[in-house]
Amino acid sequence: MMDDPQQARLRALRHAAPAAQHAANNALMVVGANLDLLARGGEAAARQAGRARSAVDGLEALLRAFLGLMRANDGTLETLSPAPTIDAMRPLLAAVLGSRTPLIVEGAAPPLPHDRARVQAALLDLALAVAGQGAPGDPLRLTLGAEGIHATPPAGTRPAGLIPMR
Repeated sequence: MMDDPQQARLRALRHAAPAAQHAANNALMVVGANLDLLARGGEAAARQAGRARSAVDGLEALLRAFLGLMRANDGTLETLSPAPTIDAMRPLLAAVLGSRTPLIVEGAAPPLPHDRARVQAALLDLALAVAGQGAPGDPLRLTLGAEGIHATPPAGTRPAGLIPMR
């Protein structure tokens, strides 16, 4: 059951912070190690530069998702497809879920009135609840449709259902 959207978002942020910090630290370690190699020059420079760029891009996406969640306006209804909200949250959801629980998003939804902050908090709460709970590789599946976002968590973790949109 969702609390007040502001309380739910703050609680979700507090619980997601360690996973986000861990993912950011991993990305920064890759950048640092690759930059050390690049400083030495040699044949591997182009390959290492590509790895550094990928790590930086991943860190940027993660931080954008985290900061976007913190800045969302509670109670503001927007009429748009929920897909961009999910896409913006994907790096943070992946960090929370870890490699054990893949995130699968499928389908398409028409523009629907929804409170972006409430949807973000509900997605993050769901990810926190199911992270590491199912069998390895059993995904968290989000299906977009005319009724909104239908979540199918890994087997045995939580019942399937609609994500609150308002």
